[in-house]
Amino acid sequence: MEKLHIAEGQAFNVLASRIPSWSGWLASIVVDESGNHVGTDGNSKSISNELDLQLLLALRSKCSVIVTTGATARAEAYRSSRFAPIAFLTKNRSSLIDVPAVKSPGTHQNIFLDSYQTALDFGKIGSDLQDLGHKSLLFEGGPSVLEQLLSSGVSVQLVLSVVGSETPGETFLNEANPRNFLNRDLTSEYQLELADDFSVGRNRVTRWLKQAS
Repeated sequence: MEKLHIAEGQAFNVLASRIPSWSGWLASIVVDESGNHVGTDGNSKSISNELDLQLLLALRSKCSVIVTTGATARAEAYRSSRFAPIAFLTKNRSSLIDVPAVKSPGTHQNIFLDSYQTALDFGKIGSDLQDLGHKSLLFEGGPSVLEQLLSSGVSVQLVLSVVGSETPGETFLNEANPRNFLNRDLTSEYQLELADDFSVGRNRVTRWLKQAS
């Protein structure tokens, strides 16, 4: 693990340069040191911090489309991004009418992927998005749909940010095995290769590669 010291106001630039440009799928998840995806308020905001926000923005700045589920969009009150359009995986488009990104799409037109009514075929979804001109796909969704992506047979990069508490803080992050968080987070084991591992403040960030099968 490499320890990064980022000057104030430079987190976005450093993180954007740290994540290589990609083609295909990249998924992003944040967990606390207990492996929780969401806090007591039902969304991820209460377990994430400013570094996670800058990491999210850095990833969005390098993607051509953001892909999320209707459930995540509603729980997280998704807002439009200045970087890329949002593609919603949903069985019921009308269930998204109160989502801020749907009410106010911003400069990018939303994409509604509502024709996948059964198990999600991420190979087909990726192909359809690429037909629309989107090459770098950023998936932001819950663990159950992430499992579908990882088991779909397509190649996937996974960026995991683990947020440590104030105490034990840095000691915990230094000693933690990030693979344990993946095993705790996912119901199945996947052939994930560690490609990057660094810490910044209270965050341990790892990037994993899964080859197509």
